[in-house]
Order: sequence, then structure tokens, then C-alpha cells
Amino acid sequence: MIKENNTSIELLNPSDEETAARNKRIRYQCSGSEDKDFGVTMFEQTLDTLWLGNSSLETRNTQIKAMQAAMCGAKPNDELEGMLLAQMIALHNASMECFRRAMNRQQGSDVRQASLSQGNKLSRSYAILLDTLDRHRGKGVSEQKVTVEHVHVYEGGASNCWEC
Repeated sequence: MIKENNTSIELLNPSDEETAARNKRIRYQCSGSEDKDFGVTMFEQTLDTLWLGNSSLETRNTQIKAMQAAMCGAKPNDELEGMLLAQMIALHNASMECFRRAMNRQQGSDVRQASLSQGNKLSRSYAILLDTLDRHRGKGVSEQKVTVEHVHVYEGGASNCWEC
């Protein structure tokens, strides 16, 4: 549980039963699974990838809500999609942190270059997962097969094709 000055973040430790029930419902509905344990586990694993260490309580709440919006907004259809989306959120956050560190003017050029390189690798991994998600959803690039049957070639090179 994340605390600041003994005040819990509302999303992790809600103050009333209605909020607690809503949060639990959102956690498993946004995982692509009907299994509540799976949904809560995906939410908590994704939450653990956020860098909340130096953030104020208000910023932490905003980060958690943004993570939840990303999970729900992608509308996972099954557990595999829920896991892919959790990994994509983690990769996005890690790559953005690398890019943020690279922009620190106090860094040496070697540290800056290493941060940019790592951010680039993480971004490519994100793109691969996005492609995997698209293929899983049937939106990815697929090869089309064309079968040509009954081709008749006439004098002069003209042809007619039936059932092409």
C-alpha cells in the first residue's frame, strides 16, 4: 500500500464500500478476464511497474488513474490481451523514464546516449507487442492467397478468367 503522511491513496485503500466495490470491478473488468483474481493480479502487477517514488500523493493518484484508463481503454477481450496490455503499459512507462533521464542536462553524454539507446529498445519492444496484439485481434498484416482457375489464353495474348 502506498502512503504519504499516513494518508492512503483512494484507489488502493478506498474509504467506503461503494468505492472499494467499484475499484475491484474495474480491476478485473479491464483485464480481459472474468476471473477476479486474474484481474486484480494484472492490475497490481501493472501498478508495480509505475515509478511512484518521488511523486506527491496527488501525482500518484493521477498516475494510477492513467494506468487504469490505459488498461480499460484498450478493452482487452481475453486474458492474453490483458497480459499483453499490462506489458505494454510497463514498457511505455520504462521507455518514457529512459527518455526523461536522457534529457537531464546534468548527465554526461555517455549516460545520455545509454538512456536514449535503452528507451529506443523499449519502444521497439512496445511496437512488437502492439503488432502481436493486432495480429491476435485479427487486425495485423496477413498474407492474402489468390487462386486463379480456368484461365484461357487466346490468340493475340488476351485471356479470360472465370472464378478468379
